Amino acid sequence: MFLNALSNDNKNTSKSTNSSMETIIGSGTEINGDINFNGTGVLRIDGRVTGKITAEQSKIIVGEEAFIDAEIVTQNIVINGEVQGNIKVTQTMELLPTARLIGDVRVKGLKISEGAIFKGTCDMLGFKEESTNASFASQLNTSESDKTSSNETKDESDKKDSKKLF
Repeated sequence: MFLNALSNDNKNTSKSTNSSMETIIGSGTEINGDINFNGTGVLRIDGRVTGKITAEQSKIIVGEEAFIDAEIVTQNIVINGEVQGNIKVTQTMELLPTARLIGDVRVKGLKISEGAIFKGTCDMLGFKEESTNASFASQLNTSESDKTSSNETKDESDKKDSKKLF
């Protein structure tokens, strides 16, 4: 009877955790290959991973002692260790003070803490480049024409002042 009740509890528990799994790759673990993490839970990596990590509906947490040499696709990621490789994040990425990231990033939202190291390029998802570039270019042209006008006016007044001296 006790075992039966226990197994029923485990069934209920497994049903509730399937939708929100938490998986830990410990500090003594090394994985060479692809990781496909299905579900909406958290994948915490404290060990070493080489390959490709796909966790499209999940959050990845990279521990301070972790080393990852992989392409990563995820919904959210918090990096506190070292990652080498390109990352696509459909929501947010946070680089904590001890993070070291070498690679290109495509992300919707980005937070970089003081002390974090990021070497690569960042492409902001959902960013409308054409309209922003046109707006920026028009602002740049306006400010440059203002500078030119003020420089010409300054040159004319300098010439008048120099004529007064002679």
